Amino acid sequence: MKLIKFLLTAIVLLLPVCGSASPRTSDHHTDQTVTLEIDRSQPFELGVIIVFDSEPKQFEALARRLLENGFDPSLDVIQSDTGHIQYILMAQKTMMFNADTFNALSSTLTKAANESGGKLSWKFAQIKK
Repeated sequence: MKLIKFLLTAIVLLLPVCGSASPRTSDHHTDQTVTLEIDRSQPFELGVIIVFDSEPKQFEALARRLLENGFDPSLDVIQSDTGHIQYILMAQKTMMFNADTFNALSSTLTKAANESGGKLSWKFAQIKK
């Protein structure tokens, strides 16, 4: 329910910042530029929605990294009509605008994908209060 509420209240502002990583391609490199159209002088709540196409071997490591970066992660499991299971990690925190933070988090997610052995994708969203 928490995930559904989050998804319904999130405004996706960072579509150019959406990313994905697959450890199955050795030449994958993520180098993303972040732009936000928000009041940069005020803290805002940032959400990260991470979707795994299969259960990652090192999910705990990713959750730990998010916690270390000040995010509060929670996990939900969704089974599609075809029976395919997706593991969705939603994390959020309140922060000031800092492009380095976004880029560092994208690098963390890419590294975690490579370590986990599963494909993952993510997007950032500003949480509407």
